[in-house]
Amino acid sequence: MFGDHMGIVPARVDGIAIRAKFMEYGIPQLDAELIVDCINVRKSQLWQNDGEVTEAAVSAMNKYILDNNYGVVVKAEPARFGKIIWEVKLLAKPAAAPGV
Repeated sequence: MFGDHMGIVPARVDGIAIRAKFMEYGIPQLDAELIVDCINVRKSQLWQNDGEVTEAAVSAMNKYILDNNYGVVVKAEPARFGKIIWEVKLLAKPAAAPGV
């Protein structure tokens, strides 16, 4: 099912280890858990909360996700009243190379 999808890791990932890695970057625990869930079940999700996060933390996490072929990208945007809007998007399957 996932084998032809961008080389994305098909099996469930070690959520505890990845959550810990995301938290090392400065991602709040609840957000890290939600992101790992999105990776494991291959889903997009949007939520809002009031935890603090830096652009550097999100950037480092996205680099880790890309380097490990987890198939998602994460955005965290400031919203009104000190809230943060988080968005996890699945990466689209790339077009096949000509002649493949």
